Amino acid sequence: QGSAVGGGGVGQRQEEGGSTSSSQGLVVKTLAGLALVAGCVLAGMGLKGRSVESPVVSQVPKVVVVNEVKEQSRTSLTASQAEQLVTKWQATKQSALGGDHKIHLMNSCLAEPMLSEWKVRAQDAKERGWYWQYELLALKINNVEVDQRGDQKAVIDVTLQESARLMHRQYLSTNDAYRSTYRVRYDAVKVGSDWKLSGGTIIKG
Repeated sequence: QGSAVGGGGVGQRQEEGGSTSSSQGLVVKTLAGLALVAGCVLAGMGLKGRSVESPVVSQVPKVVVVNEVKEQSRTSLTASQAEQLVTKWQATKQSALGGDHKIHLMNSCLAEPMLSEWKVRAQDAKERGWYWQYELLALKINNVEVDQRGDQKAVIDVTLQESARLMHRQYLSTNDAYRSTYRVRYDAVKVGSDWKLSGGTIIKG
C-alpha cells in the first residue's frame, strides 16, 4: 500500500502535469516528520520548551564566584594574619625599646593612637638611658572579630607570655625584670592593604 502511494500516486500526478507540486508536498511532509522526531528527542532529554542557546547551567559559576568574593571580604583578617601582626609588633617592640632604639620601625605595624603612645615611651627611655630586653615566649590567638560594617576594623584577642628586663647604659644589670602571661585585646585597623594595631587593653582575670 505504501508503494502505491509513494510510487503510483506520484506517477499519476506527473502524467497530469503536477510533478512540481508533488515534489513540494513531499518536502513539506519530510520536514514535518523531522520536526516531529526532533520534538520527541528534545522532550525525552527534558529540553522541551527550553532555549538551547542560553542554558541555565551557564549562569551557575557566576553566582558562586560572587558569593566567594563576599565571603572573603567578610573575613579579610584571618587568625593566621592576626598572629603574624601581633608577632611582628612584639619583635618591633624589642627593637624600638631595646638598646638600638629603632623607634621608626613602629610605623610598619602600629597606627594611631597606639603609634604615638609607644613612640613617646620609647623616646623617653632613650633620653634617660634606659632600654628593655624583651623575649616573646608564647603567643596564642583566642579570637578575631572583624567589623561587619565594612571589614576595615577588627579586634584581636590574644594570650601572650613574655619575659623582660629593664636595663640602663650606666649599669650592668638591674632588679627590674618580670616573666608574665597575660591576655590582650588589640584593636586593629586596615591602612591601605595592611593591617596595623591601633590600641590595646590588658584583660584582667
